[in-house]
Amino acid sequence: MRLKNRISLLVIASTAILGYSNYANAAGTANGQLGVTVNVTAGCTVGIADGQPWATLDFGTISKITADIGADASLASGLNITCTDGLGYKLTFDDGLYGDGAKLRHMQIEAGTKQIPYRLYTSLGGTEILADTEQAYTGTGQIEDVSIYGLISLADQGTVVAPAAGRYNDTVVVTLTW
Repeated sequence: MRLKNRISLLVIASTAILGYSNYANAAGTANGQLGVTVNVTAGCTVGIADGQPWATLDFGTISKITADIGADASLASGLNITCTDGLGYKLTFDDGLYGDGAKLRHMQIEAGTKQIPYRLYTSLGGTEILADTEQAYTGTGQIEDVSIYGLISLADQGTVVAPAAGRYNDTVVVTLTW
């Protein structure tokens, strides 16, 4: 009887082991969901390196002012701005270091006080003067080139049409708000 019990126990144990291993190797499919989210905050960036001027408007080299200089496509400077799609933003341009508050800005010679007046425009051909006011835009989510045009007008020079030789500069602070 002992032999019969041992054989029965061996058969039962073998069946249990085989049944367990068949269950562990069974093929199957399970489905679930993966949640994916992003939170987009409204904002703007200017496409330049930190600490660098946002743009430079260069009137080139002249010896005297006999006609208007600039206000065409060859004298434009662009601000590369990217704002969230649909976000309203504004650009403000101050009078510069030597502006007179009447839409007339001045570049001053590096070694002295001599100045050359100039104007900034938002349109080609110099029809929309860029004063110390906000310019409103709406972001598209893409890089936008906001063009600024410059003009040295013969009419603004007074009696000095051959300014002193030297390098003349001005710095206009541009503020981006959204």
